[in-house]
Amino acid sequence: MRCLRRLSVFLVIMTACLPVLAEWHVVRPADGVLELRNESGAWGGFSMGVSHINHAKYQARKIIELGALPAGAVERARVARLRFYFAIQDYSWAGSGEHNGLNERFEILVNDHVLAFETRDPRFPAKGNAKDNLVADWVDVDIPLEWLRGLSRATITFRKPEADTSDDYIYPGIDNSVPNTNSSVTFDGGVTWETKRLNTIDAQGEYMVRLLLIEKPLDARATWTVTAPPNDPAGLIAYAGSKNRELRVEPAPTAYDTARPLEARVSYRGMPPVARWVGLDGKLLTALADAQDGIITLSLPVGKWGIDALTVTPQTDTVVSEIQLRFHRPAVPRGKPIDICPAMAPPRGQRRQMNPVCRVAGGTATLDNGSLRAVFLVRPHLELQSLHVAELARNVLVTPEATHLFRLKLADAVYGCRDGRLVGITPSPTGFTAVLDIADTGVRCALNISAELKELRFSLEVSNRGTEETRFHLAFPHLAGLELSARPDGDYYLFPWGGGIIADANATLRTAYGENTCWWQMIDAFSPTGGGGLYLRADDTTGLYKSPCLRKGENVSGDYGLDETGRGYLRPEMMWRTALAPAPGIGITFDYTRRDRAPGATFRPPDGCIGSHAGDWRAAMRRYADWANEVWPPRPFPSRLSTRWHIDPPGWGQSPLFKDGAYRTDYIKPESDVAELMSWWTWSEKGPWGTPMDELEEELGSKLYKRYRAYWVEEPVTKKLMYPLNRGDYDGYMPQWGGLPALRKHISAIKDAGLLAMFYTDPILACINTKLGSEYGPTFGIMNPDWKDPYECPKTPEGYVGSYGGYCMCLDTEWYSNWVAENMERVCRETGIDGVRLDEYGHRGYVCRSRKHRHLFAEWGHNGWLQALGRNCRQVHAAMDEVRPDLVLTTEFPGHDYMAAALEGAIVYDIRRVRPVRPTPINLFRFFFPACKPFEIDRPVRREAHAWMLWNAVGAFARPYPPEEHAMLKENNDVFASLAAEPLVPTLIPRVYANRFTGGGKVFTTVHNATGHTVDGPILAVSAVADTHLMDLLRGIELTPESGPGKATVSLALDRDTTRVIAQLPRLLAVVNGRPELPGNHGDTELLVADRKGNVLAQLTPGAILPAFPEDATPHLIKARRDGLLLDAVPWPK
Repeated sequence: MRCLRRLSVFLVIMTACLPVLAEWHVVRPADGVLELRNESGAWGGFSMGVSHINHAKYQARKIIELGALPAGAVERARVARLRFYFAIQDYSWAGSGEHNGLNERFEILVNDHVLAFETRDPRFPAKGNAKDNLVADWVDVDIPLEWLRGLSRATITFRKPEADTSDDYIYPGIDNSVPNTNSSVTFDGGVTWETKRLNTIDAQGEYMVRLLLIEKPLDARATWTVTAPPNDPAGLIAYAGSKNRELRVEPAPTAYDTARPLEARVSYRGMPPVARWVGLDGKLLTALADAQDGIITLSLPVGKWGIDALTVTPQTDTVVSEIQLRFHRPAVPRGKPIDICPAMAPPRGQRRQMNPVCRVAGGTATLDNGSLRAVFLVRPHLELQSLHVAELARNVLVTPEATHLFRLKLADAVYGCRDGRLVGITPSPTGFTAVLDIADTGVRCALNISAELKELRFSLEVSNRGTEETRFHLAFPHLAGLELSARPDGDYYLFPWGGGIIADANATLRTAYGENTCWWQMIDAFSPTGGGGLYLRADDTTGLYKSPCLRKGENVSGDYGLDETGRGYLRPEMMWRTALAPAPGIGITFDYTRRDRAPGATFRPPDGCIGSHAGDWRAAMRRYADWANEVWPPRPFPSRLSTRWHIDPPGWGQSPLFKDGAYRTDYIKPESDVAELMSWWTWSEKGPWGTPMDELEEELGSKLYKRYRAYWVEEPVTKKLMYPLNRGDYDGYMPQWGGLPALRKHISAIKDAGLLAMFYTDPILACINTKLGSEYGPTFGIMNPDWKDPYECPKTPEGYVGSYGGYCMCLDTEWYSNWVAENMERVCRETGIDGVRLDEYGHRGYVCRSRKHRHLFAEWGHNGWLQALGRNCRQVHAAMDEVRPDLVLTTEFPGHDYMAAALEGAIVYDIRRVRPVRPTPINLFRFFFPACKPFEIDRPVRREAHAWMLWNAVGAFARPYPPEEHAMLKENNDVFASLAAEPLVPTLIPRVYANRFTGGGKVFTTVHNATGHTVDGPILAVSAVADTHLMDLLRGIELTPESGPGKATVSLALDRDTTRVIAQLPRLLAVVNGRPELPGNHGDTELLVADRKGNVLAQLTPGAILPAFPEDATPHLIKARRDGLLLDAVPWPK
């Protein structure tokens, strides 16, 4: 069977110039369910992965080949369903008119039969306003079996009927990783149908439309008799228990079909209890209620509910005897929840100590460094035959025909190592060089592979030996068909998306090192059962734009697909989104933007290095971080920002820094560790593009006028209407407010209060009202004809990128990069400010197509944005260091490790990066690159935001931590601002995650419940340490470890999505007979009592009777502190 499987894969993959066939497959996702499909589920995202249908002439069509079904399948079925990957968005929120919500219709045709739906139908994933997240998901819709009987094909069409409005978009999903055989699109209402593209930006692939045939009933029940464990064969009930007399039943969200009703029946005696369905936001869900004969029935209608629990509150004489849930199982079960901290077995093997060697014999070359042994066939063609990992004691290359070492795409043909004519092999003591001519293309590839002490190194040079220019895409190195264990479904990976994806699910993942979606250039795969793993890293010190890619599995679920690349107005033809073809196991590579090379020219991508390790991903991450910190030395740690936990940004919009004849002081407060001042420069008496303030709407258009309404501000002294976003010169310092002397005085007041004073700046923008914008905007402004102004401002100069009503300046130039550094240095020197933030720095950037200036990094049509910004951040900081070495520099995004090495901090938006493949946002960048402190911005506000932030111990931008959490973080800066931070230490319950922080003789563990339900039981294993004790610090409770086999354990009751802070503290304090005692010589230690929010209620004297407090003051903890840092704490005696 294994040989047949490998042969079938070989036939698909080996012929590099032929596409992978989109064949029809029948699978059984569940007992009694057949699924017919011809795509792999690798969704391509909201750009290339959907058709963007908003009017009647734009339609999508998929033909389902019913003849591929087993004989009699339709006759045996009880129910037929269409299954399609889909999303809806009301886009009126982005226009100039009134937001009208989801108020339109769409249709699905099955042959000539019409299914009509409203866009507000709760069965469909939909974005109804600007604050909602746009998400896609699988949807199942019933269709009559009669529509299928006797047919060999079913033609499925998605369309919108003619309507007065067309701002509700429907998005049928596309799998870009397979060729198109059964999908087509029309843009003229069905007059003509196209197959070479499936949307207006030339997306290719197959629509993700499938057929389900259901042979058995899917209805199910789960019953809890309250006094016994639930009877729940289908696994619906994740938690059943009581809290403060309230009975709670929490359903597992993946166990029931949200497109079918969910019903609760509560049986009772005595007075009727109060039964409610409660949502994740704490609000009651609307349910149909009925009560009769001692049974309360609560039915939730169809909808994608976020359910927290069914709660049942008994009355005084109520006896609840049974709670029963009636539901439908999903026809296609969701994958098991991802555990980002799997238990690791010991390594199955160990590396040998030896010098790297290459042995060439009998048509093969064997490279061996004691940890990796790679065997290459070198005659008659080149290929990797096996790859043995010592720590796994296994050849992980189970499907060698899936590995191409490199993949080269020229026009529509794809070539790999087997497809080149082998010109020659040159061996060396540690490796070899293979020279290959690629068919008759005129392209030659010189591939060098060598063994080093810790890694195997892959180097490649692609040269054009023809007589005409050539264009190609490249993926290098290319490794696929990797199975790290005998059960590859359980193989894990670490992938660089934001703070990191750790998962074992089948997935297709692609990000951009150069667009802020990828913060480091390394991918790891590891086996929990094998106790080790293998990584691929790019040995690139230049910050070159590249796309890390990973694919696990031949088939994936659409919601486990991710492609966040090409967003800087990079043309679609510059990208290669499918360099990893469907194949068994794991595939990894880096792909590069299209290269255009003249005759005789070459392209040499950065070397790729593979290495092995024992344990999980962290060994690979530590090795990579050590390399990165060596080639890009970070800023000194700790910095003045390391111990700050909240940045308050005053001065935006209609709340300028100046009020009632003076600079405001309301933001100088304890919970604001940093004040980042906005619009401190001289304002303009004209609006964007030099527009008179009394003609704004007429000249700028209604869209920009309404979007910027908050920035048409009455200046508080002259009462004139002015424009405070006059970014560019950063000088003048608002003479109306007293100019530079008044600003310096205000900055001194901020510093005297113990805050850091910082400036907001945005050197990417240059308003035309400034000297910079008017004189240099036309020369150094970014030009890109593909940029479209979302606000349709008629005054934006033709061909220029004019985001935010001004020139967007190109940092990929020598002159302007120098200008920014010089002016940031000037501002710091003149004002005495503690630091600056460079807004927008680190985002996806822009492809600049201007011929009016010379670029430092980007080839024509390429994105060199973060390379340029990384260089500029170093320039800026070097200039600031000349003023004062402790000045801090931050940006709006970290960009990547190359750029972040020049920063003390950056805003991050990492808690937005939550997907099924990344259900819990661990921020590994915070742990491995701590010199750049992340400040999370909770916008739009998320229910779980502060729990995730506290768990990662990151800073907060704008919206602060709750007072008690902020006070706790500041009092323990010796712990949380230390280098001794370890992510994802083991716990005793899967998907309850813990991070550990050590410093000042204390150990803090932040524990987060990501199970999706309440947990109550042993959570942490702890080692006994003499003269210490454990505190649940925020709740003010001392914890007593429970003895058991092996280590002692700590038990906690944790609500879903909550974080606790468990502190192991030196035992210094005690309360004896109502008196606090602090033994020993602690003359410089303050003893105090604080309330739950951290406010000091009283200073205490050791040995003195504890004071009494009024009712409005609630003591919480007795603390011993030195220099503001916590030494020990004990609960206030009850």
